[in-house]
Amino acid sequence: MDLFARAIEAVRAEVHADRILLVGHSMGTPVVIRYAQLYPRRSSALVFVDGVTAGNPGRQRRTGAMMAGPDGRKNREEMIRGFFSASTTPALQKRIFEMMMAAPEATAAGAMDATLEATRQDQPFSLDLPILAIYSGHSRLASPEYLHPHFHNLEFAEIPDTGHFLMLEKPEEFNRLLLAFLARQRF
Repeated sequence: MDLFARAIEAVRAEVHADRILLVGHSMGTPVVIRYAQLYPRRSSALVFVDGVTAGNPGRQRRTGAMMAGPDGRKNREEMIRGFFSASTTPALQKRIFEMMMAAPEATAAGAMDATLEATRQDQPFSLDLPILAIYSGHSRLASPEYLHPHFHNLEFAEIPDTGHFLMLEKPEEFNRLLLAFLARQRF
């Protein structure tokens, strides 16, 4: 996560932005959290989109080893299909499935291990910047009980009848929530 956070910082510096608002979907959530921890003066606000955090006790803790080896492909396929809901159109399922399965096995395994490590230990921390957490309806990842104590300026929203790719399944509703949050920020 530190590597991803430093990559974001390099882009921020390259474009000469003073402060940035970051949106992190899924494993992108621990990335944007880590960025805000490493670069607090550069962070103006965060948005978690069905984000993985240490407060996700109900989610299956997959390891990189599960994404590799003889059963790796089958396990990756099963995980990806578990992201979909009735709102995920067949065309969208196909697009997401093909994109995610195109990642090399080592990349999938490394991403899984990095995410697991970032969310394994609930180290004491809190962030006091504006945060919008948007989760799919009935998400196994949503945990307001965990999020509120760690993120004091948090707004929590759910989009019903969506899967893990809620921003693609119900883009109008997602964009409405995101744009309203952005309108309340001071840059």
